Amino acid sequence: MAEYDQNSEVKHVAGVSHAAITATTTTSAAIDTLGYESVTLLASSGSATMDGSFTVALTEGDTSGGAFTAVATGDMIGGSATTPFGLVFAIGDEDLHLRAGYRGKKQWVKVVVTETAANTTGVIGGSILLGNPKTIPVTAQNAV
Repeated sequence: MAEYDQNSEVKHVAGVSHAAITATTTTSAAIDTLGYESVTLLASSGSATMDGSFTVALTEGDTSGGAFTAVATGDMIGGSATTPFGLVFAIGDEDLHLRAGYRGKKQWVKVVVTETAANTTGVIGGSILLGNPKTIPVTAQNAV
């Protein structure tokens, strides 16, 4: 039974929309984390058959238009054992939902979906959940 309201304390931001991804790399727009003290990467696969593997990860940067680099392993909480900086989806991982925390210090992040095997197809998406806001309630929600 839910006793507390979390809706006023989190913001869900669209990253890479769920779609049949066949490109080598698909990257979201820059996502501003200013005003929030926690960032969670959410990723899921669709029900369509996957014939290869994908990694959903974060990159980080100081400005929205500047250079973005891969998040260091030590700045991710969770992730896959073989890819601690990201979430891995492989053949048979349909309708799978994964998450990983980010504890880096950069203001801007991007969601990056990378095909990790040649000529693969999968329905994959990734978004960001911003939490622990400095000001509540959080009222503006991006469509996901």
